[in-house]
Amino acid sequence: MTKDEWKQIKHFRPSENWGDPERMSFELLRRLDALREFCSHRIIIHRGYAVNGHTKNSQHYLGRAADLHIVGVSLVNQYLLAERFNFGGIGIYPEWSNPGLHCDVRHKDHEESQDRCVRIRGQYRVLTEAMLRKIMTVI
Repeated sequence: MTKDEWKQIKHFRPSENWGDPERMSFELLRRLDALREFCSHRIIIHRGYAVNGHTKNSQHYLGRAADLHIVGVSLVNQYLLAERFNFGGIGIYPEWSNPGLHCDVRHKDHEESQDRCVRIRGQYRVLTEAMLRKIMTVI
């Protein structure tokens, strides 16, 4: 992202320690900024741009993904809020110390078929309504 693009982002700063700010996608940050504005809760981004530590074709390697949690919002409501902002991929992570989401702005033709998933005990599963109901009862 350029300095001019960063000036358009209200709720996040390049100085935050979640990846190389110049390699982050403006589209991703624009959507996260809109999500933050809409929900009126602080969003903590744990990882943005990364060079390793993710799946083979991770959007983190392109600066097009963020792992985050929304402070004071249940995991299911975090997911429902994120759905309003047209992220290409959303992953639900109930086992993080702060249960949260992976949000990305992948292209529609991206190889990953699981654009909505949940990670439980190290296994990724396609997010279904039944799985979402199960998460609601656990958390």
